[in-house]
Amino acid sequence: MKTFLLELKTSLLLTLVLAALLCGAYPLAVWAGAQAFFPAQANGSLVSDQDGTVRGSLLLAQNFSSDQYFQPRPSAAGTGYDAANSSGTNLGPTSQKLISLANAGLQAARIAKARQLPLAQVQALIARAARDRDWGILGEPTVNVLQLNLALDQHASSR
Repeated sequence: MKTFLLELKTSLLLTLVLAALLCGAYPLAVWAGAQAFFPAQANGSLVSDQDGTVRGSLLLAQNFSSDQYFQPRPSAAGTGYDAANSSGTNLGPTSQKLISLANAGLQAARIAKARQLPLAQVQALIARAARDRDWGILGEPTVNVLQLNLALDQHASSR
């Protein structure tokens, strides 16, 4: 009986120590490291406009329905682009369902007409917002639609 109580005491003490380490100290260390080394990514990769208003996240598509804006890729969160229901998909970087640089180019004429801009100006904004392949070899060139639409709005306000 004495051995059993000693083992029970050891087990309970070890459980408490591991709970404190793995449920407290480790998550705190990961959070602190992320805040120190990758603060923008750790806080959701938020995009703000010039007056500091948060407009969205670089990681989640936002719904733009006006003809003056580029349309994002289809949302896995349903028709409302609900960030609370966002999740990953099994689509790879070369999937035709993901919006691409070519898709942005196809929308350029509609945007130029709706905003009464020269097509070359819209194409230049697309080129500035373009991102090359990951590590230079993975996937296809892409464009972040939120950044592109914010650049369009900024261009309109500077005219």
